[in-house]
Amino acid sequence: MQHRRFTRLPLLAVLFASVATSCVRPHSGSSAPAPGAPARAAVSATDSVEFAPLSRDRGQIECPSDAAPTALCRARRRVDVEDVRRRLAAGTSAWQDGDALVFAYAGPATAVELGGGLQYPLSRVHGTDVWVLALRIPEIDRVIASYFTMPVGPTITRPSRYTPSVWRGSRAPVAPPKSSQLQGRVVIDTLSSRFLTSPRPMITYLPPGSGEIAGVVYVGDGGAVTSLAPYLDTLIATGRLSRVMLVGLETGRPGPNDPPRMDVRAHEYLWNFDTLNTRFLAHERFFVDDVIPWAESRYGAPADRLKRAVFGFSNSGAWAIQMGIRNPGRIGHVLGFSPGGICRRSSMARFRAHHRSATISSPAPWSLPSTASPMRGAEQSPPDIWSTAWSTSSPVTTGRCGPSSCRRPCNGRSAPVHGSRCTVARRT
Repeated sequence: MQHRRFTRLPLLAVLFASVATSCVRPHSGSSAPAPGAPARAAVSATDSVEFAPLSRDRGQIECPSDAAPTALCRARRRVDVEDVRRRLAAGTSAWQDGDALVFAYAGPATAVELGGGLQYPLSRVHGTDVWVLALRIPEIDRVIASYFTMPVGPTITRPSRYTPSVWRGSRAPVAPPKSSQLQGRVVIDTLSSRFLTSPRPMITYLPPGSGEIAGVVYVGDGGAVTSLAPYLDTLIATGRLSRVMLVGLETGRPGPNDPPRMDVRAHEYLWNFDTLNTRFLAHERFFVDDVIPWAESRYGAPADRLKRAVFGFSNSGAWAIQMGIRNPGRIGHVLGFSPGGICRRSSMARFRAHHRSATISSPAPWSLPSTASPMRGAEQSPPDIWSTAWSTSSPVTTGRCGPSSCRRPCNGRSAPVHGSRCTVARRT
């Protein structure tokens, strides 16, 4: 039964893309006026939009006025305020307008940001409390976008967590089935570590049935396990997926000697977020030396690297990619969705690397070749992952290192990376 040995990982990748991350697939996810309206010369007072400035450092760009866009970009279009209000009143906050996806919000605010995989500012319609954003997206009919709006203002209190909405193009994959009651189970444990200052919660999904576990996915931002479990449970119970377990790792909180608003998550997930990478390295040791052996001894997680995967999104997507590159002898697969990062194109050192881009219909896992010696110390940065992510607004960036040398990003000095050839592949 060789085909039962975690060979359905591509199905996992599709599932995770549809469920776990706030992502858009511009190269792969509904009325139809003429696409690509150019920037307007003049508009009436009722529909003039006070366009918010964009941040190129965050990959935000204006659409060209004379050509179809090849990447995600903001379109400057006329707005029918009454139509927007009607849609919002009906519960519709995103809709297709030709080759653009339009987002809207109504309410008092000084600024409104779109959150999720699509991160752009909304712009106020002059003299109203209506905010809009039109994003032109290639192959929009295949897009899946999860999103939420984040209004900012003196009387607005941000929630501790936003609940995303989902928009699907007409040719996007259908939503996976979801069970209302688990046949497997979710278990919450607490794991102490000599590498960390405090114990961490571990959230584990154990699949239904008995026998060998076909594969394990270690999940960054471990709370996502509870939302993923109902989907995996349905697929496993109906025989569409092998018995895969999930092990979720939560990040820490600021300690008594830390600044109260310290972003511990970024420190633990992002390489080079601080100069010494102290928390990143400690968290890595926690994952490699504590979490993996614990999951194998307590719940029977597979010890075969080809049956291990690391999954993450946003900052934890960057962490997942780093864990694969830094520990190729332990990790066989990486699913890094919408990877975050702190690098900007203006401050990045360019790599001596071969690049290739691939457009496929759904996110694919990154399978790593095993090497004799895992990367350590200063030899751990990925190839040009960040510049690929920022310059293309790619929601899924994966990489593979073989034998040659690349250079480290962000710190202005070069350092050899273990191996002799590095390849970055954009998977969208």
